[in-house]
Amino acid sequence: MGRKLRHLLIFLLIILKENNNKITTIHSGAFGNVPQLQWFCLNGNQITTIHSGTFANLPKLQCLHLDRNKITTIPSDAFGNLPELIKLFLSGNQITIFPTGAFANLPQLQQLSLDKNQITAIPFANLPRLQKLFLNNNQIAIIPSGIFANLPQLQWLYLNTNQITTIHSGIFAKLPQLEWLYLNNNQMSAIPLSILCLSPSNIRIELEGNPWQCDCRMVAVKRIPAFKGILPAKQEQH
Repeated sequence: MGRKLRHLLIFLLIILKENNNKITTIHSGAFGNVPQLQWFCLNGNQITTIHSGTFANLPKLQCLHLDRNKITTIPSDAFGNLPELIKLFLSGNQITIFPTGAFANLPQLQQLSLDKNQITAIPFANLPRLQKLFLNNNQIAIIPSGIFANLPQLQWLYLNTNQITTIHSGIFAKLPQLEWLYLNNNQMSAIPLSILCLSPSNIRIELEGNPWQCDCRMVAVKRIPAFKGILPAKQEQH
């Protein structure tokens, strides 16, 4: 790597890492001359839109911070040519929905932070190495079947502080590495059957802050030691 290129990379890392630069727009191909860039921080700016091809020429990029901006939309090919990306931060924006394929070509991704947005539907993705998925503090109400089917290495799943009322049966069955599941502070009135398929002795499940209805649907659940202290102590007659 030439001296000028090294200096340019250092300049980008120092200047763009600083918060409150008030950057509003990044044009396609803006970073085409820094293919060796590995760490890119654009957090804490005023960015509203990510254009197609913005990060197309950053094949060595491993960590991308776009959190704490004002992003509302993400094009389907926004992250299409980032084969080495390990961490992607999009938390603290105003995103409501992701197009199909938005995360389709990120084979090395291990952490995806989408928390503190306005997301209503979980984006479907095939991320074979993903370990941490942050979807907390959004507007998600329903978790459909098969949405986590292609996340075989997922260990930490944050779904807390949403509007979840329904979780389809078997939704977590294809997450063999799952260790932490956060479902606290949602709108569930009964423990989903899909949770009963997990092994409570191996998985830490957070369920506090839901409006549980202590009825016949909860009888079997209340007998499981892992859920004691979380659910209502007294069962209503039915």
